[in-house]
Amino acid sequence: MRAINYGNAEFDKEVMPQLSRHARDTCSSTYGGLDRRGSGLFPTDDAVGDFGKRGIMAVKVSITGTLSMPRRAAVQLIESHTNAQFSPDVTYDVNYLVAARFDTNKAKRAVQIGVTVISEAEMLHCIQNGSFPENSKPLRPDVPHCPADDVVWIEEYNPARLCFLEYSDAEGVVSQRFIRLSCKGKGGNGYDYLGAFDDERFKTFRADRVVKLEDLSVDPLSGAQKSKAAKA
Repeated sequence: MRAINYGNAEFDKEVMPQLSRHARDTCSSTYGGLDRRGSGLFPTDDAVGDFGKRGIMAVKVSITGTLSMPRRAAVQLIESHTNAQFSPDVTYDVNYLVAARFDTNKAKRAVQIGVTVISEAEMLHCIQNGSFPENSKPLRPDVPHCPADDVVWIEEYNPARLCFLEYSDAEGVVSQRFIRLSCKGKGGNGYDYLGAFDDERFKTFRADRVVKLEDLSVDPLSGAQKSKAAKA
C-alpha cells in the first residue's frame, strides 16, 4: 500500500475537499441522499440502512497511539468516508490496526493474532480512495470449549474466596471483575480452570488466560504481625 505523508495543513487543504466530493458523489449516485450534520457530510439514515444491508461495511479498523488528529476525528472520517467501521479493541474480527506507535498492547496483540498493521499515512490514503481493501481477518484458534460439567474439580474453597480477576477472553479483550473463587480443576480439553461466581452466576475461567488474580479474602497480617500490631 502506498504511503502518503500528509501534514495537518495539507490534509485540510487537499484531502478534505476530495473526501467531501467523494462522499457527495457516492451518496448521490449510490445511496440516494446526503445529510449535513455539523460541518461533515454523512449518508442519510435510509442510505446507511441500505449500506448495512448490502454487507459492504465488513471491514473493521482499530487505532492505537496518538495520531496527528484527534482520534474522534479519525473515527469520523473512517466511518463516514470509507467501507469500514471502527473497533475500539483489537480482536479476530478486525482487519486493520492504524498504529502511531508499535510498542502498545494493541500493536503487540495485532502482531500476535495476525491483524494487518498500517500507518496513519496509509489510513489517510484509504480515506482518500474511499475504502479499505478487504483482506483476510485473523484465523481464530481452534480450541474446544470446556463446559463446567467436563471439568474435574481438584481443589475447592469453602467459603469461597473474594478475588480481583483480570482476565483475557478468547478474542484477547481484557476485562476486570470481582469474583468469588470456589474451585480449581482440570478440563477434559487439557486446560486448567478456575470455577467462580460472577454476579451470582457460576462461571469457568481458563487459567492460562488469567492476567492477574488477587485474593482479597486473605488477611494481610500474618500471625506474628497480628501479635506485634496488638501490642502497639
